[in-house]
Amino acid sequence: MLFGTQFPILATAKTSRRELYELVWMRVRSQLKHTCYDRQNLWWNSTEEIPENAVGTATKAKKPLTPFVLKHVDFVGQSCSICHWSKRCHGCPIEPRAEDHLELRPLLLRNTYIACEWDMNFLEENSDPAG
Repeated sequence: MLFGTQFPILATAKTSRRELYELVWMRVRSQLKHTCYDRQNLWWNSTEEIPENAVGTATKAKKPLTPFVLKHVDFVGQSCSICHWSKRCHGCPIEPRAEDHLELRPLLLRNTYIACEWDMNFLEENSDPAG
């Protein structure tokens, strides 16, 4: 289900998937508490894969922060813009690789939209009501 505010992200011919995460983070971080701004601990800056059970907050073992995952969706936001409808995919995750702009550009030009799927625990714990 879609909620929140839609906002444009300027992607150029050289924008990578990792840069998409950075652009979204820069846009939404003003709505979060300053205590969660540890950029080095964000999961897309880590060399690890997307955590299976993303909790959203860092533990003492410095588990990467997983505030959100970006996904390819259709204009309604209910199904994937990459997969065929019969697969019932709700959006393929965008893996944050740094040097993939040649692969990303054709996907962005084929009428795909990007959804930001928030970890609700992270959002509840770190949302700044004054932001």
